[in-house]
Formats: sequence, C-alpha cells, structure tokens
Amino acid sequence: MKSPPFPFCTCVFLALLVLTGCCRRPLAVIVEKDTHVRINVDWTSHFGERPSGMTVRLYPADGSAPISNVTNDVDGIDVGLTAGTYYLLVFNQTEDEFGSMTFSGMQQYTEAAARAARATLHGNSTWDKGVDYYADPEPIGVAVDTITITDDMVEEGISFERYKKGVTTNHYYEGTTTYTFDEVALPMTSKLNVTVHVKGIGNMRSVAGYITGMADGFTLYSGLRLNTACVLPLDTWKGAYEDKAANTGVITTSTATFGLPYDKEVLDHRDPKDNRIVLYFTLVDGSTRTYSYDVARYIHYRNVDETLPLRDRYAMSLELDLVLRAPLIDEPDLPDVTPDKQGDGFDAEVHPWEDGGTIDVGV
Repeated sequence: MKSPPFPFCTCVFLALLVLTGCCRRPLAVIVEKDTHVRINVDWTSHFGERPSGMTVRLYPADGSAPISNVTNDVDGIDVGLTAGTYYLLVFNQTEDEFGSMTFSGMQQYTEAAARAARATLHGNSTWDKGVDYYADPEPIGVAVDTITITDDMVEEGISFERYKKGVTTNHYYEGTTTYTFDEVALPMTSKLNVTVHVKGIGNMRSVAGYITGMADGFTLYSGLRLNTACVLPLDTWKGAYEDKAANTGVITTSTATFGLPYDKEVLDHRDPKDNRIVLYFTLVDGSTRTYSYDVARYIHYRNVDETLPLRDRYAMSLELDLVLRAPLIDEPDLPDVTPDKQGDGFDAEVHPWEDGGTIDVGV
C-alpha cells in the first residue's frame, strides 16, 4: 500500500523554513545620516585678534531648536548636519563672558541681538544727575552665513557599523566627504575719538563728560545697529597745549561704541540734536564750568567704502571722529582764576611736559 502524499500545506511550510534559513545577515548597518561639515573662521583679517573661545550656532530654517557649540579651538569646528538649510552665527567668547553687554532673542536667528549693559559702577554727581550711563562695549566679532545640505551631500557622508548579532562594533566610515565653509568675523564695535579745542586751557584742572545718542546695540544676523540710543561716559581725557603763550590747547578722549543708531550712519539722515556732548570742567581754583553742544552733524566715520553692503560698510570702519573747534562751535573758554592750595592745575611748572606733550586731565 502506498504512503499517502504530504499535504500541500506541509510542503509550503517546509519550503518557507528552508528559505528563511538561507537568509544572510547584513554586513553593515547605517548608524548616522548626516554630512561632515568643517567651519573655518578667520578672526585676524578684520576683527584683528584671535579670541580665546567662540560660540557657533546653527539655526535650522525649519524653525527647530538651534544647534549650539562652544569651543576654544577658534580656528574652526567640525559638525554633523542632516539635510536642510541652516543659518550660521559665530561670535567670540560666550554670552556669559561679556560684562559690558547683554544678549536677547538668541533662540531665533532673526531676533538675536546684543545690547549695551548699564554702567553700574559709574556714579553721578550734581552736574550729571539723572543721567543713565551705559558701558562701552568689549570687542565682539561676528560671522554669518547660510549653509545648505542636500540629500546627495548626506549620502556621501553616511557612516556605517559592522554587524554582529545586533551589537555595533568596529566603527568605520565608508565614502565620507567633508564640506568646508570659510567664514570671516567682522568687528561690531568702533572707536569714537573726541577732540575739543579749549581756550584758557591753563586754567583747567580736570574734565569729565558724556555723549548721548550712540547706538545701544546691534542685531547679530544682520550686523545692523539698533535704532535705540544710549549715553556713554567720557572720563579718560588727555590735555595738550597748542599755543602756550595764547593759553589754548586741546583735550582728547576715546571710547568704544557700537557706532550710531540704524540709519543715522548716513550724515544726511541725522538731526543736529541726535547727539549731544556735555563737558564738565573743574578749574584750578576748584570752581566748575559746564558746556554742552549738539554734535550729530560733526561725527564722521573714517574711510567708509560706499560700495559695500550697509551691513559691512560701517562695521569695516573701525573709527569715528568728533572734532569740536571754531567756527563749528563756540569753544570752551575757561576764565582766568587764582589757583587754590591743590596746585596750579594745567601748568608746566606743576606738570613738566613740553609743548605738544599731553597729560591726563580726566576725573
């Protein structure tokens, strides 16, 4: 008697077992799908110095959370990016390391801004009662760019792991490509140089002052100054005779600043009262004199390249000049007074310097 044939379902089951047993494990599995990116930063060409650290932020264009890195390797940084568009923001140091400014809106690329902090250690006297002083800013350099990572770039940078029973070992890369982006940091602060011609300069013991209407910050992504203003103290002055026989000379000082507020960089866009300088002189007899001038039309940026975009045009001009003399103003005219017991003030016998030399006359 013949044995009954295998049922059809049994044959199918055995065939599936054979096919399953012949399947091979994968040799490798993809463990990361991003592109290897190198961001190089040139600090010396325009910013002028290599900082001790830098912050690198990448803001995804889809609005997701920014990728933030801090490093002491200020020449560059390596990052891995998935496909997409990113807005790059680089600046020296970290937000917390700046004592002269505060940062806001740093989670949004177009909202990121730096503002001058209040000069909490600067006291007020009777002559400047009620004036709110802001700190002169520390040097800050910024680089921005737009980085787009395509799917093809990601494929060329895929990483692999060898397969071993679900455990990843012997990590290696296959066909990796590094994409390099070269960035240049631009300075966001300028130096304001102030020169005031003074009559009767030999009667001066010291001088203090302040200037109004200076920009109180800038937006990091655009480099444009904010349209709000602040007051900066002018305390560290030097004095020199121009003509000792005529008792005339100059006082000079400088201060770091963010420059003039947005759109006020252009001379024709300024109102004469946008900036005011106040000078408080102490004479050699202890008496005082105060002079104030509207000076917005007399502030000039040095060597402005009008062919550059507005963002770069005034960032690249590192100095502003304010020179006050006749006939632009009625020069401070300090009266002749009898010195008190504290000394003869601005006199060669007390301050042994030659014509053309300078002495400190700040408060």
